[in-house]
Formats: sequence, structure tokens, C-alpha cells
Amino acid sequence: MKRPVIGITLDYGDPEKNGDESAFSKYRYYALRFHYSDIVVRAGGIPVLLSYNQEVLQDYIDMIDGLLVPGGSHDVHPRYYGQENNIHPKTKIGHGDRSEFERTVLKRFFDDKRPALGICRGMQVMSVLFGGSMIQHIPDMVETDIDHMQKDTAHHTSHDLIIEKGTKLFEIYGQEHVEINSAHHQAVKDVGNQGMIVSARAPDGVIEAVEHPDHPFFLGVEWHPEFDSNDKDFDLIKAFVDACRK
Repeated sequence: MKRPVIGITLDYGDPEKNGDESAFSKYRYYALRFHYSDIVVRAGGIPVLLSYNQEVLQDYIDMIDGLLVPGGSHDVHPRYYGQENNIHPKTKIGHGDRSEFERTVLKRFFDDKRPALGICRGMQVMSVLFGGSMIQHIPDMVETDIDHMQKDTAHHTSHDLIIEKGTKLFEIYGQEHVEINSAHHQAVKDVGNQGMIVSARAPDGVIEAVEHPDHPFFLGVEWHPEFDSNDKDFDLIKAFVDACRK
């Protein structure tokens, strides 16, 4: 059977803006951890990395069968959820080209009923695209004993996940509880009223997964399943890649 082609959007680095004098070049560069592409290959897909060039967007859409929007080192800009005049000091403002590209391609994949998976920041982009709001810094806004920015590496789990029965996520994981890794200082506050639903929470109530029930596979998770840190996360990547075959 032909391997489906999975488009993966990219994070970026900016040595000049970040004051990295040791960098070979002052110019921006695209960035992505190996884990994203490696686990897509392991699940049976072919990863293709997508630059932010809107002029080739249609070519990308014609080329790929599924879309994976990964995490990254910058936060979703508060202007996308009506908080441009209330930016938390810990919010890391990212490059506008990435956000605009991801929002555009996600909307196209939603409208065309084609599979899309958001991971960490990617989940947040999905939620905000459909009217969701954000908690800009969990430690300042949520009373919790859970460290959502775990100090251990992402190959280890750090807290429990409670999955909503009857959701696509529950269908994939097949159980209500699973231990996950955690590496985020922001979180979805609410999903708004444009159709997205919450499919999982942490024990402290923080939203950990969202999905759109009117779409065959439009799902976002806050943790990092690409690190394969438990016995269920690979099932999520495999289910996504398999959905891209149809």
C-alpha cells in the first residue's frame, strides 16, 4: 500500500533577535526535532517539511495527504484570541509568517475534510482558529500541583490524562486514563462556540486535547506523542497516518 505523504509545518530560530552571537549566521532558520518526522516514517507515512511560503501553499496541499502542526518555541500571538492589549510578560511572541501559514493550511484541511493533527502549540493554533481562548501562563492563572513544564525529558511521563468517552481520542486510546509527558507553559482556556470540543483534561482541569466532531480527523493534543513516552502515544500517530490513506 502506498505510503501517505504527511506535511509537517516548521518552527524557526532567529539568532539576531535572540542575541545568539555564537551562531554561524545572523539569519533565521527553520527548525524541527527529528522525532516528528521519524515517528511519521515509523507509522507508515512520508514526512514532507513545509516552509511558510504562501505562494506554494496550493502545491503543498496538492502534494500532501495529511497535515501535522507541531510544537515550537514561540506562543500563539494573543491578537488571535482578542488579547493583543493584555500580553503576559511570559508570552513569547513568534514570527507572524508561521502563524498565518498554519492557520491558512489548517482551515483548508478542515474545509476539505482532510486529516490534521496538532501537537502542543499546534493544538493551540487549532483551538484558537475556531474561537478558543488561551491561558497565557499556567503558573500565574491555575492553582495546581502539576508541573505542566516538566523538568524531566519528554521521553518520561509526568502526569495523568483523563480522556472523555465518546471522543475520537478515546476511540484511539481505548481507555480513560493514561500517563503523558508535559512541556507547555500555556494552555487552551476554552474552546469557544465554533464546534471544537474538549476530549481530554489533566486532573487539575487544564485542557489537554481538543477535536472537531464534525470532521473525520481534526484533533489536537497538548502533550508530545512523538516521543512515544507511553504504550498508547504511537497509536495516535498511527491512527493519524492511517486516516491519511483514505
